[in-house]
Amino acid sequence: MKPIFFLMLLASFKTVLTQPCTAELMAARPGSWKAGIQGSINNIAAADLTKERSFLQNLQKRISSVYSPLGLEVNYSTVWSKRDKQEYVADPFCLSMYLLRYLCDDSPKGFYVEYSSATNVMVLANHLYNPEILDAAPQQPDHFRGFVRLFNKPEKKDGAIYMGTHFTNNGRICEENWVITRGDSLPFRVLTRKEYLLRIRPRLEKKLQYDREYMQQFMDNIDKSLREPEPELAKMAVCNSFDEERFTGFLPEGDPYAFYPVVPEMNYYRKGLPKSAVQFISVQFKYSINDPVFDKNIASLRKALDFSYLRSLLVK
Repeated sequence: MKPIFFLMLLASFKTVLTQPCTAELMAARPGSWKAGIQGSINNIAAADLTKERSFLQNLQKRISSVYSPLGLEVNYSTVWSKRDKQEYVADPFCLSMYLLRYLCDDSPKGFYVEYSSATNVMVLANHLYNPEILDAAPQQPDHFRGFVRLFNKPEKKDGAIYMGTHFTNNGRICEENWVITRGDSLPFRVLTRKEYLLRIRPRLEKKLQYDREYMQQFMDNIDKSLREPEPELAKMAVCNSFDEERFTGFLPEGDPYAFYPVVPEMNYYRKGLPKSAVQFISVQFKYSINDPVFDKNIASLRKALDFSYLRSLLVK
């Protein structure tokens, strides 16, 4: 009887081992953290780099201590994005976390880690990407617009500054952005109507030499608006997304085609600090919608990235 019982047990064990891979099994599989390719580093002082690396390492350790991936691997990297020819008050650096699901295949192992994913979470120090870049540095004088566009008006929400959500890939990818600052102040400001008009006028004026008949109407619109009373010109500029090389007028707040022109607010930053000091933090959640594995892990990462905790990391 013993040999028969042993053979039955072995057959049962083999059945378990060869159980077909399913999406449900992969979704329930305990996940892991894996260090990915680290970003290149340019123009960072050695002393600052040591502190910035320590900050990112401690941040990753803290997140991994309260969040355990499920059904996927978190591939994380440290990234520095300091550009040349710019006077930074604080260095831009971040922790990037890409979520790669376990997927079934015909290999002996029965599954693999997907090679790429649009789903990622980024925690950025002294850097905002929404979807245009704002750093802890003055606006470059040769910036082709003279401002950065925000497509949602920032608002206080859940203990942070909500920068809005937008969808890409025919609505299948959601991207939302948050900023954590000291108090209610912001590291940027929205231009007034007058500031915006004075910034776009020289650029449009250059176009007159190529098509005066067409461009003159937009120059007339600018000049007419600049003759408005000062209280009107002092209002926040709410601009038309279709007015890249023209000016048809301002839009009301909340218009679906509006953007808000912003520039860095250098008075936000505390002076005399090392460039490694974290003066604001932004968090970007980007994920494929209606995927149960991503939904569950993004929800867990939201809890791990508690805004009160992130605010405690800002320089005092």
